[in-house]
Amino acid sequence: MFRGRLYPSGWRYMVRLHAHVTDSTVMFMTTLMLTVGGCTSVPPKPAPALPAEPQPAPAPPAAPVAEPAIDWDRLDELLTKGDDALKEDRLLTPIDDCAYDYYQQALQVAPDHPAARHGLDRIVDRYIALASEATQRGQHDRAQNILERAKFINAEHQGIAMAEAQLRLFADANRVRVPLDSAELAARSQSLSDQLAALGVRAKAEGTWVVIIARNDAEGRWIYQQLRRAPGERRMRAELILGAPPRIELVALADATLDIP
Repeated sequence: MFRGRLYPSGWRYMVRLHAHVTDSTVMFMTTLMLTVGGCTSVPPKPAPALPAEPQPAPAPPAAPVAEPAIDWDRLDELLTKGDDALKEDRLLTPIDDCAYDYYQQALQVAPDHPAARHGLDRIVDRYIALASEATQRGQHDRAQNILERAKFINAEHQGIAMAEAQLRLFADANRVRVPLDSAELAARSQSLSDQLAALGVRAKAEGTWVVIIARNDAEGRWIYQQLRRAPGERRMRAELILGAPPRIELVALADATLDIP
């Protein structure tokens, strides 16, 4: 009996104690789960973005280079002096007072100015003409020296190569000089006219070049007309050079030969 009364009473004690422990444990575990769950449910905050590096400002465009102003009065003065020197055959000399120096100074004032460039080409043309005259007179060394001056100004000028070819041709040619009487030439005598007509036959031969040296243009034209009186259809190739004493030079080019009585 005693055990029967104690047992229920002790059982109830144990049940209440177990229930008490169980409720506290449940409440603790519930609180812990809520706390842990609350911590894990909050998303992490993103890291703040770094500021972008500043980019250098673009460089300003380069300012255009201003071309120097042209002194037009000075340019006109130099071109005029160059033209005057060219007319007087002051081509490369005297220094500082010749066509070449004036045109070069003009190019310094106005680079690549067409009139100054053309002036230099005209100097070369003049040297070529002088070399051609010397060649036809048989002055081959002088002709070569003149062409060297032309090369100094413009070695690429096309006329120089042609003049050198002419020089080589005349240097290798057979040249015959026929003097003319100055008095008979001045009188336009018949005997001289007949002599020239006879020479005209040889002058019209293949590969022959005629150089007429006369004291003036009128004499040179008269000599040429008498030579043309010779029979033959071939056109005579002749060059008139003003000079003295008057004469005719027959130049047999290449393999041509001259038969002068």
